[in-house]
Amino acid sequence: MAYHWDKYSVVQQKTEIPQQKYTTSTLPYIQQMYTDYTYDAANNKYYGSGENVSGIYENDPVGYFAFYTYVSTLYKATKVNSNTVEVWIVTTSTKPAKGSLIQSNIVAVDGTYPVDGVHTDGYWYVKKGIVNQSPTLTLSTQNNHALFEGSVLPITGNASDADNGDVLTVKYKINSGTVRNIASGVATGTPLSFAKNLTFSNKRLRDGSTEITGDLAENVDHTLTVWAEDDKGGKSAEVTREFRVIHNRPPVISGTNEDLGTIQAMPSKAYTVTELEGDAFTVTEKINGKVIRSFTGVAGQENTITIPHDMWIRLQPATQHTLSIEATDSKGMTAVRTYTFVRQETKLEFKLKNPFVTDIAAKRILVTLDAVVPNGATMKVEACNNAFDASPTWEDITNHVRFNRGFLFTNTEKTANKWGVDIRFVFEKGTATSQVIVNGFGGAFD
Repeated sequence: MAYHWDKYSVVQQKTEIPQQKYTTSTLPYIQQMYTDYTYDAANNKYYGSGENVSGIYENDPVGYFAFYTYVSTLYKATKVNSNTVEVWIVTTSTKPAKGSLIQSNIVAVDGTYPVDGVHTDGYWYVKKGIVNQSPTLTLSTQNNHALFEGSVLPITGNASDADNGDVLTVKYKINSGTVRNIASGVATGTPLSFAKNLTFSNKRLRDGSTEITGDLAENVDHTLTVWAEDDKGGKSAEVTREFRVIHNRPPVISGTNEDLGTIQAMPSKAYTVTELEGDAFTVTEKINGKVIRSFTGVAGQENTITIPHDMWIRLQPATQHTLSIEATDSKGMTAVRTYTFVRQETKLEFKLKNPFVTDIAAKRILVTLDAVVPNGATMKVEACNNAFDASPTWEDITNHVRFNRGFLFTNTEKTANKWGVDIRFVFEKGTATSQVIVNGFGGAFD
């Protein structure tokens, strides 16, 4: 077991032993009297030192040493009362004694130095109390945690104290904040385990409902410091862990970015959106940056992105296109999922989005077409004057369009409650090696 010692210098202490008493009537002649003396041990002689105070009766030399100069006998005069002076022959000796303090609280095992005396190194030592051994601490918390909304920062480990019976307390702080206790107990030789979970919520760390910190900044290192103390003033080394916080994360869109390759059919992709902080969010679907639709998202709900027909047919073949899903939360964080593809068409088919309404059945129609139809490709153009029927009567007007001539409708009947004119076009690539290009069309009917 270790103890503390104080270290002192060593001084030689004079000791006087009375041997023979004289009174004033029997006092021998005193030639010299001094306030102090030195002793020459080699020659057994005394020397006067200090102040010369010769004249015992006149000067009342109370406590002064009186002796012959350089003699073997030492006399000490002491005044008893106003009329009497006693003088003793004394013998002297010296012994080591504790001098001035040199160093405090030297730590050594029991028996290293004397309890209260001179050591072999020539210094005087005084034994003091048992040395308190500082606690030790092991922290299991991992370094470089990243905390999101609802994340937990665990503080776990154990502390030990070799001095059984000491009261051991585990403490922690965040950055330079308030020091707080985690656990305490009496040292018994078994490590004291501790565990505490701090939850990150709304930019702050909390212990249950108690706020441990103020707002913590993003993208900077924060420090958890943990240590143990005992009730004797001992303290373990401080153990630190760094962590960072993220106030908000973008929504998460299921799946991965994907290249769909070369396709002929309109793509369709199912997906879900999750908002990790529970914030409201908006979903926007786009084709080549143009909005298809935008709506308020529902976390976890399956949605499907596709391309409307009228947008699909306008996509240039043999060119890469981007279909995208954007999810933006109420704090402005956005996630994007993209699908790329190249549209390949061997057949192009389209018609009027909304047929023309007529008061009576149209009799004839003229369609003008601005298009490039290469060799090997085919074109078919049809028109009807009963467009609102469940099954309109489509009539082939291809040659009339090709030669820019009017066409006379042959149909005179309808099943719907109104007449209407519609036109549809069908282009097939066939063996052509270049693209079919449709720039637009026009026309008239009556």
